[in-house]
Parts: sequence; structure tokens; C-alpha cells
Amino acid sequence: MKRQYRWLFSPKRRGKPGPTGPSPELIAAIVETKRLNSSWGCRRIAQQLCIAFGIEIDKDVVRRVLAKRYRLDPGAYGPSWPTVLGHSKDCLWSVDGPSLCRMFNHAICGAGSSEYISSDNDPLFRFHRWKANFRILEVTEVKTVPYLPISHPFAERLIGTIRREYFDLVPFWNARDLESKPISFKDFYNDQRCHYALDGDTPSQKTGKNRPKVADLDSNRWQSHCRGLYRLPVAVSIPMRHRQGTSLN
Repeated sequence: MKRQYRWLFSPKRRGKPGPTGPSPELIAAIVETKRLNSSWGCRRIAQQLCIAFGIEIDKDVVRRVLAKRYRLDPGAYGPSWPTVLGHSKDCLWSVDGPSLCRMFNHAICGAGSSEYISSDNDPLFRFHRWKANFRILEVTEVKTVPYLPISHPFAERLIGTIRREYFDLVPFWNARDLESKPISFKDFYNDQRCHYALDGDTPSQKTGKNRPKVADLDSNRWQSHCRGLYRLPVAVSIPMRHRQGTSLN
């Protein structure tokens, strides 16, 4: 009993130190990433910072930092792109059957065609020239189950990602603009954007390409992607004259 009370009430008792929290530089990087990419969640931010800085960070750490340090600006969001489309519905053009066939022929030009292609039950895909293309190319068209997008999860998942992360956020004005803008998102999707299914890696890293240069928390810069829609930290490049001066000294 004496030992127990001495252990409870002794002022000289020393316990183990608690876990060390994230550094101020990491906290600043987390808050700035959320501020520049407000639609990202904690897991996406943690995985992107792992790629950029080469450190292991848990999504719960990001959540605790944002809960304490980040406050959303009420005026940060304007009207969404679907809202703009709704107000402009009387001046929009829709894609017709011949345009769909030209887009399909342009897409497979020089790349060849696959054995199967998936499409939904939109009346546009019953256009006679669309069907004729498949007969000539000997391509089998696979139809999804009506009102059940889960019947083709891979295509629906990719379409949903492109719509939520890009087309719902940026306007396009004509056919040329519509063709050029997805190219920048394709490069971002393959080379910069982390993927949950790939354990936080990018498709380029999974295919054997070199990993990007690891940035320093004390010295980095923010690079824009998709015409300023997303911004990520990257390593600061040293000019050649500074490199030479450093090597001579």
C-alpha cells in the first residue's frame, strides 16, 4: 500500500513522453494544399504529400491539422459549372449522330480498334452510321444494363472521376476547346494524381517511370495543373550558374 500511494502521489514520477506532432513546415504544407485544392479530402492530401515530400503521413494527422488550423472561406465558391449550363441551356448545342461517328473515327485513327466497346442505352448510340462502324470494324458493342451503372463499374468510375474533378469545374466554349482541355487532365491523372487503388501511387509510377524529385519542406514551390485548377508542391530547381558556383567553392 505504501508503494502504491508513493507511486500515485510522488512529484518525482516521470512518465514516457508523448508522441511528437507534425513539424510546423508539414502543418503549413497540409493547410496550403487544402487551401489550393479545397475539394480534396484528408486521404488524398496525405497521399499527395507522400509523393511530393517522400514522407509517411497518415490521413488522421491531416484531419487533426485541418480541424485546428484550416477555416474555409465562405466566399471561395461561386456557381458550379452545372448551374452555368442550366442558365445557358437555350444556347447550347448537343452532339448528333454524325458528330459522334467523326469523334469515334478520330479517336481510333492510327491506334486501331479494340474487339469490344461499351456504351449505354442513349438513343444516340442507335444511330445507323454508328452501328455501321462496328460492322465494318468487326467490333462487338457491349450494352450496360438500363438504370444500373454498376453493371459496368470501370467505365462508370472513370467517367464519374473526370466529370467530378474536371468537367464540373471548368467551362469549355467550342469543339476545339473541348478537345484540348482533357489532354491536360489526362497528363495530371496519369503523372501527378495519386490513386487509392494503387496505394497512393500514380499510374506512371506503376508502369516503371521514374518517380518525381522529392521536394523539401523548407524549400519548395507550387506547380499548377489543369490550367490552375489544381496546385501541388514540387522541388525547387537550382539554376545552373548556382550549381557551378557551389561546386567551385
